[in-house]
Amino acid sequence: MTSPTLIIKQNIARFTFLLKLGKILRLTSLSILFAGSAAIVFAAITLVKAAQANGLSVSAAATANAPIFLHYSKVVAVTAVVLLIAEAVDSFFTQKYTKFKLIQYVATTICCLCAFNFAFVIAPEMQYLLPYIHSLNGIQDAFQNLHETSRILFSGIILFAWLSLIMPAFEN
Repeated sequence: MTSPTLIIKQNIARFTFLLKLGKILRLTSLSILFAGSAAIVFAAITLVKAAQANGLSVSAAATANAPIFLHYSKVVAVTAVVLLIAEAVDSFFTQKYTKFKLIQYVATTICCLCAFNFAFVIAPEMQYLLPYIHSLNGIQDAFQNLHETSRILFSGIILFAWLSLIMPAFEN
């Protein structure tokens, strides 16, 4: 029986397009997760400070910004799935796993775990609580706890997307 590696070596020209597409999807996904998440955080901080300067409370300003994060969670989820597919393609065609390649895969995995946690756990819970945030006791505290968790997850997304993005620069 012929090994998959031998089949790939014999048909490498056929796989060139798939390799290029995987690299493009990987870079695009990581760029969105890194720069998009950083931009969303920067915009939210700027908007809250501007609202605060105009006399709005921090919680009212943050509540007004919540829909941005909730909509962005869908972008994060799709982008993380595309990133995992692209990394799977890259992993399939990688013949030698260097420490930089392994760091890249670990960073991608952690980034995607943070992204999925935000998109599928935190964001839906925030969306559920948002309409009740100013009307029911305790909801604001629960929402604030989710917000603090989302800050940690966004930090993870940004840091590990950046780390995965730069690792190929260290390869020979």
